Amino acid sequence: MTRGFDVTFDVIKRMFQSEDANIFDYGTEQVENKFTYVNENGGIYNNAVYIMYYDKNLTIKEAK
Repeated sequence: MTRGFDVTFDVIKRMFQSEDANIFDYGTEQVENKFTYVNENGGIYNNAVYIMYYDKNLTIKEAK
């Protein structure tokens, strides 16, 4: 459910950017997702992800 919200919110925010803005110029971070778009092989792909893990006391952390 959160992924759907993040994708929709990111698209809506980018729709209301100035006309000079380009989706390839910058990345964004939402609640559980990152978005950095690249143009490859005739398509637009999200090239940013979070890799998460549980540490010993069961808290979720981002792998770096």
